Amino acid sequence: KIAKDFLDRVLIAKNFDLIDDFVAKDLIQHDPNTADGSEASRTSLEAMSNGIPPTVYDRCHRVLAEGNFSLCMSESRADGV
Repeated sequence: KIAKDFLDRVLIAKNFDLIDDFVAKDLIQHDPNTADGSEASRTSLEAMSNGIPPTVYDRCHRVLAEGNFSLCMSESRADGV
């Protein structure tokens, strides 16, 4: 439920002010293009959302979760594709 809420409320709705409700301030980021921490995640998501062309998350198809791990299968467009 938490992963789906993040996808729906933050990524799809572009409500980046909610990022601290979902992402730890001391997050260790696994994306080599994004620094650690929730503020860096927010900055990165805002930049992607405001890019030309923007990255747009359209919908969540399925969420798989077990223990501390979750996978959100979502539909998005990046670089116009």
